[in-house]
Amino acid sequence: MSTGKLDLAGECLQNAMDLSGLLVLYSSLGDAEGIKKLAYLAKEQGKNNVAFLCLFMLGNLEECLQLLVDSNRIPEAALMARSYSPSKVSDIVAIWKKEFDDWQVSHAVESATTEQRDGAVLVSGNEDDEEWGTNNEGTPPA
Repeated sequence: MSTGKLDLAGECLQNAMDLSGLLVLYSSLGDAEGIKKLAYLAKEQGKNNVAFLCLFMLGNLEECLQLLVDSNRIPEAALMARSYSPSKVSDIVAIWKKEFDDWQVSHAVESATTEQRDGAVLVSGNEDDEEWGTNNEGTPPA
């Protein structure tokens, strides 16, 4: 790159699958088509941070929001919608609320099957193996 052989640099970055390097190169050159291709390549590879930046640079806010939702980054999607696409806020907040409700149910089930006391965790079936009120060294907790 330092010698100005940007085509060769791009080819090397593609062969090495250096998506971050390609992002720097394409954004420096203002290559919108390259950035678009990179966005889809990054999504396929699971490099959501690169894909998001590409989509955002291209102004594809709908796709940015969808990528955040698909990546289970619901709070970030809600904040982005609030700033850039207010018409989508209610839809994304509904998804966020559902995710939170599902988490609460999962947490309640976990709490019902696990007892915690004095730093020791006893799960049904191993009560005889543990002694309440002691840490792993057998000394009383401080």
